[in-house]
Amino acid sequence: MQPSERDAGYLWDMLDSARTVRDFVAGVRFEEFKQTHSEIPWGRIIAQRNVLAHEYGEIKQERMWLVATVHVPALIPQLEALIPPLPPQA
Repeated sequence: MQPSERDAGYLWDMLDSARTVRDFVAGVRFEEFKQTHSEIPWGRIIAQRNVLAHEYGEIKQERMWLVATVHVPALIPQLEALIPPLPPQA
């Protein structure tokens, strides 16, 4: 069975994303990244992910609204500052 064009597109997106991640973390240690950017609440982000992924107890809707409307918008400029600029297009 031949893969469809859609499947090939998904594979291309996966490959592109994998290369991007590889290049982004090249030469950086995990602890170094966390220490350099201590303004980002790493522990709270990880804890929230664990609650959602593993369904520990009840997920409080009010907390999710606060995350979506306050914490995520505040995190965006912090993350944007860490992402290198796109190369100019020819």
